[in-house]
Amino acid sequence: MRNGFGAKSLLLWVLLLSLTLIPLIGTMNDLMAKAAALIGLDDFIETNISPQMAVTVAALLTYVFGIEATASGPSIYLTEHQLPYRLILDWNCVGWQSLLLLLVSLLTGLQGDHSRLSRWKCIILGLLNVALLNLLRVSLDALILEAYGPTIAIAFHDYATLPLTFLWLAGFWYISTNYILTPRRSVKAISPRVLIDFLLGRRTLSVATMAIILLSIFLGGLALLSTKVAAEEDPTKLSFEWFPNPVTVCNITTNRVMTHPDYTDLNDTAKADAYTASETGMRRIWEFYLYGPLEENYTMQGLVTYAVWLKGSVILERSRLVFTIYEVDEEGDETQVRRDWTPIILTPTPARIILVRTHSSPYTFEEGHTIKLAIDLYVKAGRTYTLYYDSQSRWSYLQLPGIVVPEKALGLLLLAPLIPRAMNTRGRDDEKD
Repeated sequence: MRNGFGAKSLLLWVLLLSLTLIPLIGTMNDLMAKAAALIGLDDFIETNISPQMAVTVAALLTYVFGIEATASGPSIYLTEHQLPYRLILDWNCVGWQSLLLLLVSLLTGLQGDHSRLSRWKCIILGLLNVALLNLLRVSLDALILEAYGPTIAIAFHDYATLPLTFLWLAGFWYISTNYILTPRRSVKAISPRVLIDFLLGRRTLSVATMAIILLSIFLGGLALLSTKVAAEEDPTKLSFEWFPNPVTVCNITTNRVMTHPDYTDLNDTAKADAYTASETGMRRIWEFYLYGPLEENYTMQGLVTYAVWLKGSVILERSRLVFTIYEVDEEGDETQVRRDWTPIILTPTPARIILVRTHSSPYTFEEGHTIKLAIDLYVKAGRTYTLYYDSQSRWSYLQLPGIVVPEKALGLLLLAPLIPRAMNTRGRDDEKD
């Protein structure tokens, strides 16, 4: 008769326990992330890992899942939309926590009288699996984002990352302890005769060796394909442009438009859009419309970035800059979506002003509508204010938000040493049968 829960019951029990501990695990994740940042891990990952992981995930989405994607820096863009979705791979989102979990569990799982070759197979297979796990994790979030929008995609990573990471680690150790790790006495030394038999087809590779070879080839192929999906510029930046001939957008006639980077045509010389104030106070001076209308619904959630080049006519003039985003329907009627402002100091020399804000609640712009950005400025009578845009040297734009891919798996550190033992089904109970 078998005593205890057994591996399957223990797996279910710990999985349910991990779900109840999500708030505590989130807190622990934040504390560990701060500790990692103190030792400079954040700078190392942002410089050396995040950009490479972004292009690799973009290659995986494009060539394996058939979703058109590109990458620039640490960001992945799903370019099948008129306004691409953007996933930002922050340094804390690449999956270093999963690697830490694996290393902690290896300290326990590799104890015992195991052969050196089987230990190395276990380590190499674990490292390859960590890489594949995190590539698939981010890709799955991108696929959910593509199909259902940012709300469900963010919820998936807020609540599903932890149990998925645990299931992966438990599955890895179940296979390792029962099929890969072998006693030292059962391994024969590699001799010329063994090599000859293998070359003649009399011996076959182990499943673990074949898995290592196949995973290495797959990840190597992704690395090669990743060179084909790098973007030259951020696809979510809507450039301000001036059209000499007015155009009509959703029943509005305008010369000022915002264009998608695929259609951006920046000039050598910037457009100097000047305004001379006749009265003092807050004034709406510039309005830009997305040269649409939208070909599909667009859900906005995440970071909104405003970047403008401005100058005044006097030295060190205090002012206030206000950005307002509207949804405009087919008849030209407007619905205010958000409003952001910042104090500024203007000078006679054009200066770049950047304002970044978070749009936490998702807002969906409907198909057939367009997006309007209005710019208000506090002005003084008799003074001139100039907005520069539509050139490489004076590039003003609105960058619409994407989402950040989170990872909260550090709470499993306390459970990681227990997983290898729990997944070993060749215990004393089995020996009694």
